[in-house]
Amino acid sequence: MFSVVAKTDIGQKRSVNEDAYYVDPGKGIFIVADGMGGHKSGARASKLCIAAIMEYLGSVPLEEVDEQHLERAIRISN
Repeated sequence: MFSVVAKTDIGQKRSVNEDAYYVDPGKGIFIVADGMGGHKSGARASKLCIAAIMEYLGSVPLEEVDEQHLERAIRISN
């Protein structure tokens, strides 16, 4: 058993944090998406990235998720 904490920090240069994360300790899923600080629609892009990964992983039975599935999910999200 373990505890999970997730936090993002805007730092000293930005006024908005565009990063996103998803945490599901029960399934062992931890995703961090960089919002590309200052690029147009960076916050939207990081959220869409996580949504795309979760949509793909949701189509694969949890016990079948392996490195190839994770790589495919990341490629799809980009």
